[in-house]
Amino acid sequence: MGTRTSRTAYPIRGAKQGGAIGTWATWLTMAVLGTALSGLAVSAVYLYWGQEQWPPEGFEEPAIGLGALALALAIGATALTFASVRVLRSGAELTAGHLIFGGLLLGGGSLAALVMDLVTAPWHWDEHVYSSLFWVLVGNAALFVAVAVLMSAAVLVQRIAGVLDAGRHLELEITVVFWAFAVATVVTAFGLVHLLPHR
Repeated sequence: MGTRTSRTAYPIRGAKQGGAIGTWATWLTMAVLGTALSGLAVSAVYLYWGQEQWPPEGFEEPAIGLGALALALAIGATALTFASVRVLRSGAELTAGHLIFGGLLLGGGSLAALVMDLVTAPWHWDEHVYSSLFWVLVGNAALFVAVAVLMSAAVLVQRIAGVLDAGRHLELEITVVFWAFAVATVVTAFGLVHLLPHR
C-alpha cells in the first residue's frame, strides 16, 4: 500500500506526508496476533497427528457450509475495500463510499456466519481438546473479522463526513491490510477445522 505518499484523514498542519503511528501499530499488532495464531495452528496439527481418530469418536464433524460462506464473504469484503482505495485515488469519492459500504455489509455477513458456526456446533467448547480448538480457532477468526468490520465502519463514517478523500486515505489503506489479515485467520480456521483430513 502507498503509505509513504498518503496522508491521514486528520493530518497535522505542516507535517510531511508518510506513514502514521497507526500504520506501525497495525503491523505490529498483526505480527503479534499472527504469531499466536501460528502457535494454535501448529498445536492443532500436532494433536491431529497424535490421534487414532480425529475428530474423536462420538464427536460429530461440524458442517462445512457456514465456514465456507464466512470465508467467501470475508474475501469479498477485502476485495471491495481494496477496490475502494483504487477508486478513491481516482477521485470518484461517491463510488468509493459505496464500495466501502458494500465491503462492510459482506464483512458483517462473514462475522454472522462465523458466530453461527460457533453456536450451532453439536458439542460444548470444554468437552474435549478437539472442541476447545474448534472454539478457539473459529472464535479468533470471528474476533478479527469483527475488528475489520469496525474499521470499515469507521472509514465509512470518515468518507461520509468528507475527511476521507483522494489525498487523505491512509486509514482506508490500513483497513485493507487488516482485512487481508482477517481473511488469513478465517482461512486458517476453515482449513484446520473443516478441511483437515479425518481418519
